[in-house]
Amino acid sequence: HEVTAQPLAPDQQPARLQGGSRDFLDTEFDPVSGQYVFSFNGEKNRFTIRPLTGAANNTPYWIMQVPRQLIPGHSGFFTSDTLRLIGSLIQISGAVEMGVRTELVNDSRVRPNSLQVLTDGRVLVSDASRRVYEVHSDRSSPRFYGCLPATADPSSNIGFQLDGPQAYAAISRPTGKSTRKGTDEYETLLFPVVLEEDGLAPGKPRRLESTERFLAAAFDLDNQRVFLAGPEGKVIQQVVLGEKKPVPELFLEVSDSGVISHMHYHNETGALLAAGGEDGELWRLTEHGAGPVPTLIATDLGWPVGLAIDDERRIIYVGDAKGGRIWRIDCPEPGQCNEPTILLQAQMFASPSELDVADDGTLWVADREGRVIVALSPEGEVLQTITELPRE
Repeated sequence: HEVTAQPLAPDQQPARLQGGSRDFLDTEFDPVSGQYVFSFNGEKNRFTIRPLTGAANNTPYWIMQVPRQLIPGHSGFFTSDTLRLIGSLIQISGAVEMGVRTELVNDSRVRPNSLQVLTDGRVLVSDASRRVYEVHSDRSSPRFYGCLPATADPSSNIGFQLDGPQAYAAISRPTGKSTRKGTDEYETLLFPVVLEEDGLAPGKPRRLESTERFLAAAFDLDNQRVFLAGPEGKVIQQVVLGEKKPVPELFLEVSDSGVISHMHYHNETGALLAAGGEDGELWRLTEHGAGPVPTLIATDLGWPVGLAIDDERRIIYVGDAKGGRIWRIDCPEPGQCNEPTILLQAQMFASPSELDVADDGTLWVADREGRVIVALSPEGEVLQTITELPRE
C-alpha cells in the first residue's frame, strides 16, 4: 500500500472535537486505477491509503519506509497516528495471521519515480523517499546527490523537465478536502529546482488555480507553458506560466475513449506527443493557424506509460505496462513514422514509465513497479542494470 499524509488544521484534529472521536475508515472506488482508496483522520494528519498493483506486490508483508529527512525533529508522527495507520492497514487486509510480528526492514532496492539524462551524460534518478541519485556517463555505481523538498511528494509526480541547470517537476496530489460535486479535491504544484555541483537547490513552488486531478504533464519552456491531462477522457489543458494566477484552459480533446497516461513536448519540432487510450495509442499534436492538429502515429501499444525521443536517430521509444516491454518507432522523415517494433520485452519490466535518451543513443528506463533501472542500446542490448541504491 502507498500511504500519504496531509496535515489537519487545528480545528479539524479529532482530539479537539467533541469527545475526542475519530473518523471511521472511508472507502472510495477510483475508476482510473480500478482500486479502492481508503482514508481517515488521525490525530494530526489525514491519511490516504492506495493499494499498489504490480509484480512486486504479491507478498505477505508490509514495508513502511520513513526516511529521516522526511521527519524534521522526529515529531509525533510515530505516536498515535502511527498506531491508527497500522490499525487501518489491518482493517483493510481483513485479518492478521497468528504469530505475525513487526520487524525493521532496511530495503535498499530501487523505487524510481523520475529519470532525466543531463547534457553532460549524467543520469539523475529520484526515488519514492525524495532522494535523488546520479549515475555517471561511464555507467558506474549510483551515488547519492540530494533530496527533493519535503513538499515534493514523488508518488504524486506527473511530469519532469530539464532546462540546462534548471529542472521543473509537476505534482498533483489530494488535499484531503472535497469539491462541491463531492469528488476529491486536488492541488497541482510546479516545483523549480536548480542543479548544483553539490546537490539540489529547490525554488518556490507555484500552485495552479485548479482543484482537478491531473495524471500527466509536459513542459514547453520556450513558451512558458505546461500541458496537463486528467482522468476524464483524452482532454489536454494548457497553463501559461507567465500569468499571475495560472489557470488550466482547454487545449485539445483528442477523443473520448480512455485517458492520456503520458505526454512529452518535443522542443525541436514544437510537437506534443500524447500516449494512452484503450487501444494503446500514440498521438502527435502540432499547432497551426487553425489551432492544434492531432495525428495518430501508432496504435496497439498496450498500456503506454512512458515516452522518449532520440532526435539524432529519429526514434520514439514507448514504455508499455501491459506487455512489460519497450516499443521502438523509427521516424525517417518529419511526420512519417514506421510501424512499431519491440525493442525489448523482459520479466523485469512491470511499468517502464520513465524513459530518456543520452547523446550516445543509450536509452535509460526506470520502472518503479519492477524496481529496476536499465540502460539499453538502440538495438535493445542491456548495457547496465541497477536494482539497488546507496542509502546515504
